[in-house]
Amino acid sequence: MIYDQILPNDLDIKSVLGSKQPGTICLDRNQGGEMLMRQCRKDLSICDDARCFKKCCPDGQSFVGGGFCKDTFVRGIEIQDQTYSTYIEDPEDEYELIYGAGCPDVTIYPSNTIQYSITKDGVFKYYSNYSDKFIQELESDLSGYCIEHATKGSMSGYYVFRCFQNRQANNKFSFTLWAKIASCVFLVMTVALYFYLGETRSTFGKVLVSYCVAMFILMLVLILSMMKSDDLWCKIKGYLLIFFNCSTHAWVNVISYDIWGTFGSPKKTICVIQKKKNLRKFLNYCLYAWGIALVHMILLIILENTSFLPDSVQPRIGNLYCFIENVNYGRVVFLLVPYMVLQIINIVLFVRTAIYCIRVQNEIQKMNDTFRKNDSGRFILAKDRLTLLVKLAVVMGIIWLVELLQNFFKNMISYSEFTKTLEIVLDTITCCQGVFIFLIFICKKKILNLLKKKLGCISWTDSTSSTPSSESNIILQGRKASATTYAAENPILST
Repeated sequence: MIYDQILPNDLDIKSVLGSKQPGTICLDRNQGGEMLMRQCRKDLSICDDARCFKKCCPDGQSFVGGGFCKDTFVRGIEIQDQTYSTYIEDPEDEYELIYGAGCPDVTIYPSNTIQYSITKDGVFKYYSNYSDKFIQELESDLSGYCIEHATKGSMSGYYVFRCFQNRQANNKFSFTLWAKIASCVFLVMTVALYFYLGETRSTFGKVLVSYCVAMFILMLVLILSMMKSDDLWCKIKGYLLIFFNCSTHAWVNVISYDIWGTFGSPKKTICVIQKKKNLRKFLNYCLYAWGIALVHMILLIILENTSFLPDSVQPRIGNLYCFIENVNYGRVVFLLVPYMVLQIINIVLFVRTAIYCIRVQNEIQKMNDTFRKNDSGRFILAKDRLTLLVKLAVVMGIIWLVELLQNFFKNMISYSEFTKTLEIVLDTITCCQGVFIFLIFICKKKILNLLKKKLGCISWTDSTSSTPSSESNIILQGRKASATTYAAENPILST
């Protein structure tokens, strides 16, 4: 570290030079005519006896066009007569300077929304709405604040910056980046094949395509949010993330409801009236999924730009990073709680659907004593049930519950090496949703046969002459029969 120390004018210079190692210090005068000693130190022991301020960039450099240190030949920092001077105790006192705090990422401390101060001892204190108390950062904590001259557009002057040590987070993002890219590719393939094969004629096909579109844009914005951007674009990305994140959860809610509602319903004849009913049902689904996301985003825009709510729950977007910030309870109230409500609904629908489906399978197997008593038959039945539950869990959004619960922990990375690895694994699995959707809805016999027919690899006669399964030959009465028919044709449960 490099320290600057103002020396008294009556100090014996020879005694100062004699007490230091050659090449470790240099003397000069500042613009005020005061004697200045600059020295290189490997520790922060000098801050035990004097107040130290931290400069973001090396000496002679400052921020230009964002958080990038460039040669500007701006020396030192200004403590007095600045916008932040009122937050510094005794700004006219002498101080030492730590150059190059080594922040990989910074953001300006907004003095109008975040309370902070620098004490006489050099301790940086800021108020955390999340914990409802002041947090203290010692001078030795280089991941805290720093002061720097910044030039960007019409902005020019000295500012207090919040320093982020995000190297560990970048490691996580580098892992999840490829999962997001893979999801985007497979989502595009899923939508393209559904249109090509005419699967969008059904209500469920339309719902699935809408879900894929919402998730694709969400993944795309998440990829773009990893890039540096100005404050306005950061806020725009934050609101886009809020909208498409909410719409994705809402479409999962629609899928869960549609699966549960269709199971056990009598199979209806496709006619003009039924087509109109299906179209009206899909439009209601769209109104719910896109509408709830739009209302959620507009509500957050209004609340963020007003002082209606107390600071403890005030949503903040785009100040520290491009999403709802985890600096108070605003993230919990306006993000996690609404999503948790949707997930609870999905879980209830998932459990009821799974129980009903397994009960129907049991009734089918009871009518086939030979298959039921055979060991291999029981194994196949157990495997089919497990496959069914996994498919339902993925499609009905149960996997999103892991991501939601993970958000209730403020920072899993800081707990231990195991939790850091666990967070990366869970995030990667969540980001692979597009891959799972492709495997469930495209990589199955029905779709592959349709694709072969479209490409002319097999004839229509060959595809329709296949022998029906044993389950389709069993006739159950009432709702069980209709559920069996639906299970054979539903795009989630069919093979």
